[in-house]
Amino acid sequence: MTARPLLAAVLALPVGCLAGLPPLSPAEDARVGLWQRSAWVPSTRERELPREVVSAPGRTDGPNGQISGYCPPRAEVFVLPAGRSLVVRDPCSGPTAFSVREANDERPLSGAAVYGAGGNRRVLPLSDDLILIVMESSGTTLVLADLKAMTAESLRLPKEIPQVRALEVATANGRIFLSGGVIKVVTGSGGCESPPPGMGCDPYVVTEDRSNHQVWSMRPR
Repeated sequence: MTARPLLAAVLALPVGCLAGLPPLSPAEDARVGLWQRSAWVPSTRERELPREVVSAPGRTDGPNGQISGYCPPRAEVFVLPAGRSLVVRDPCSGPTAFSVREANDERPLSGAAVYGAGGNRRVLPLSDDLILIVMESSGTTLVLADLKAMTAESLRLPKEIPQVRALEVATANGRIFLSGGVIKVVTGSGGCESPPPGMGCDPYVVTEDRSNHQVWSMRPR
């Protein structure tokens, strides 16, 4: 085979084959709630929902020690379809609060108890009633919000990347994709080479930051 037909044959292969992993089979793609190794991140992805920051009541200390208000005194408002908005606030005491606003009505989402004050947030659509809230500070926290059931659920990251930062998160075709970022890898241990006489050793774990070259995906519903 000459160079030109060979190149055409390679370009005709599924992207997964070029990445060393086969594309997901229909049965694998239908699995719900399970992280799976993926061959690639689709080039066509869902766009982040528009975001606006508005003011919210600040901290107030009650006479009996009750703490109310929000720290910082602001709310992040993300525009949802059908005239709705997702409102995210950080109470001065308690986990991050998620609610859905429609017309003059605002209802809280129940479920997830996550703390993310001071970090960056963005929201990615998965379907008409399912969105992914990405919270980033020292690490990445994923919250799945079901706007029909009015619930929020914290998603565990794949066990292979428990300590990761700067993770790239995308959604496409109803799936969540994780790629890139930096993972902390255990490379050894120390502290017990020459302990003082009569004293025990003080072990510690040696870690190293490495680039993540794996891609993971999941269909949450």
